[in-house]
Amino acid sequence: MEGTETSLVAGMIEGNEHSWEDFGRRSKPLVLARIKRTFAELNYNPPSVDTCCEITSALHDLLLANDKRALKSFQGRSKLSTWLTVIIRRVTIQHLATEQRLAKKRDRETALELVEQKEKTAQEHQGRLNILKLAKSKLSVDDQEILKLHYERELSYSQIAKHLRISTNAVGPKLSRARTRLRDQIRRVESSAGNTTEPRAP
Repeated sequence: MEGTETSLVAGMIEGNEHSWEDFGRRSKPLVLARIKRTFAELNYNPPSVDTCCEITSALHDLLLANDKRALKSFQGRSKLSTWLTVIIRRVTIQHLATEQRLAKKRDRETALELVEQKEKTAQEHQGRLNILKLAKSKLSVDDQEILKLHYERELSYSQIAKHLRISTNAVGPKLSRARTRLRDQIRRVESSAGNTTEPRAP
């Protein structure tokens, strides 16, 4: 590009398509090399092809911005490659900073979603517990007792039989009937409350 750099930039400023095509063809290796070097200098992983394309596009946008102000700043006092290297590095750093901000924003949004989900889950769990508690309160004393002995105190059938003074063989059917009545009460409570989330009955 040496010897024709000033005229090349002048053609670009004038909007000459051939000048822009010539610039793109000649500058492409430099642009890609400078992008990759900037990533390495800042201890980032090598950029993907898509990332290089995004930064190259941002470079072109910068050269066209504000009536090509960046191009007009080139006075030929240094090589065009030297001048362009500075701009490529700046655009690359701006891209990385933007991506970093977006990543932090995504992390914050993800953390917020997790907190909201935990709160929602906790509320739903508490709602199920409240329904279950209310449904149990509507059972007979006998049903409440056998459910408590089996699910809360975790007694064996033989221990329950001894506690209730019934045969061991009678514990299973009695417990089954208590569970059935509990499920019925849960449905009634949900129906009256307009709740569609069914708690897991014992």
